[in-house]
Amino acid sequence: MKAIYFGNFWQDNIYGQINNTAASHTTQVDAQATYETSPMNVITGGIVANYDRIFTNIFGSHPGVGAGFYVQDELTLLQSLKLTAGIRYDWQRIWKEIFASPAASSPSQLNPKIGLAFSPARQQRCALRMVKDFDIHR
Repeated sequence: MKAIYFGNFWQDNIYGQINNTAASHTTQVDAQATYETSPMNVITGGIVANYDRIFTNIFGSHPGVGAGFYVQDELTLLQSLKLTAGIRYDWQRIWKEIFASPAASSPSQLNPKIGLAFSPARQQRCALRMVKDFDIHR
């Protein structure tokens, strides 16, 4: 389990006068579990949640919440070759308070993942992955 907080503050101070300011706060909590069904097979799953808050006098205030869950299976095919397949579901809700007209957006997406990892030597690893990522701006 892990938790992360990130904060940011910005202001323009052109000609000694503060014109625009912006602040953002992001908090994320992630819990993950791993289960080894056999020495050749490992299943990993988890959940993630976030809360975001942006304050700015340029574009308004933008609070948002999000959640996701994921599961993946890693199968050892050979000592030097592993196959990973998984799926992740993401959901995000953003409240837009721009120019005093609130609107809501709630995108979500199911994201598959597949990959092969080849380790020809102990300190070497070559990975090939195909992933569909969640992008809230699409």
